[in-house]
Amino acid sequence: MSDPVIVNGNLQLIEGRIAIVSDGKTYYANGPIQRLIGFVDGLQEGAAVRLEGPATAIPFNTNAQFLWVTKLTFNGKTYDFPTTAEGYWL
Repeated sequence: MSDPVIVNGNLQLIEGRIAIVSDGKTYYANGPIQRLIGFVDGLQEGAAVRLEGPATAIPFNTNAQFLWVTKLTFNGKTYDFPTTAEGYWL
């Protein structure tokens, strides 16, 4: 995995995936955040969020990356998604 990045923006549904567009780049959110959409009150399309985690390039698309979310800040609350020594929780 790469060094962590921090992106701020509004959640969107892009090509059927949860994403955020920040500084002209699309970040497709992966990891535990997928399970929180609709479960945490107000965490839905259009919600303003801050996502942190390692990002990986997408071959043949220089304007997009996969972002493994390790920290979500939403509505004044921060959600941390722990990792293990072997890697990230699925």
